[in-house]
This record gives sequence, C-alpha cells and structure tokens, in this order.
Amino acid sequence: MEDPVTLTVEHSISIDEIYEKVKEHDLVYVNVSVGSRVFCAAGLVATMMEGGRMYHVAAEEYTVDEEKIEDVYCEDGELVGQAKKVSEPKEIISFDLTTPNDRLIQGLKALKDLKERGGLTSTTNIVEKLEEEGLMDDIYEKDRKKVSQSAVMRYRRQFLEKWIDKGYLKKEDRGNYEFTEDGKRMVEVFG
Repeated sequence: MEDPVTLTVEHSISIDEIYEKVKEHDLVYVNVSVGSRVFCAAGLVATMMEGGRMYHVAAEEYTVDEEKIEDVYCEDGELVGQAKKVSEPKEIISFDLTTPNDRLIQGLKALKDLKERGGLTSTTNIVEKLEEEGLMDDIYEKDRKKVSQSAVMRYRRQFLEKWIDKGYLKKEDRGNYEFTEDGKRMVEVFG
C-alpha cells in the first residue's frame, strides 16, 4: 500500500479534481475543515464515493481578536488563515455513496460527443456509436450491416430508459432527447 495522500485547500481545485485524486490513490485523507464551502462539500462527496477518510481540525485559539480578523487575515477579500493553535484531528464518520454507473456515464458521454459533432442522433447512430465505444456488441443483423431490432431494444433497456429515470435526459418532441443540467454535469465530472 502506498503512503496516504492528504488533500487540503487549494484555491482553484474543483470537484472533479478532488474525485480524481481520491480515485487515484489507495488511501486519501481529506481535511474538510479548511477551504471554501465548495471544497468542503466536494471533498465530502468525493471521499465518500471512493472510500477515502475525512477529518476535521477545529481551531482552539486564534492569533488575533475576532474584530480584527478581516483586517489582518484577508487578501483581496479572501480569508487566508487565522488559526494559531488547532486540536488533534478528529475523523468524521462517513457512509457509502455509490458512484454513478460507469457504463451509463460513458454511454452518456458517447451520446454527447455524437450530438456535439453534429451527427444525426437517430437510434441506429447512437447504437453504432455505443458499439464503437465498446459499450455494446453484437448489434447487427446476421450477414447485414443493419442494426438489429434486438440491439435497439437492448439500447433502450440498458441505456435510454436508465438515463431518463436518473434525470440525465428528458424527452422533447418526436422522440428527440435533450440533456438535462444533471446529465451535463455527470458527463463533466465522471465522463
């Protein structure tokens, strides 16, 4: 097992960067007592999804009086630190959060790529794109280069219905499906 990695505040770290760090290492400790609210929330979620360990360190004493904190510890409106002494770290009890189904997310990414390239998003084209990405196989009718009805049904059961149920896609007019904000974020973070 490798040495543990400790993540603390970085001004520009994003949830997907935290998620990747936690995913890459065997043991990650995330200090959720420092940084912005976004960092703390992202750290909590990413840590629970990938089995890292969270901890919190409370300040017991500050270096200046509370009235002078902004004058002393802010640079360009950003709080840069004020703890003079801290307590021993206390682990935060967590619970399992499941990561989204990777196959569904990779399929969603393939659909997004197809849409962004301006490709026709007919069911046949989507099934072929999924096959190209290694997410489906045995999609053609015997001795023909035509997508089989069974492949279309598998696509609907294994991908389309689940994307809709999870709120990643919404049906528009005439069988056209559009990404929801959640669907876009899922591809952005996990795709």
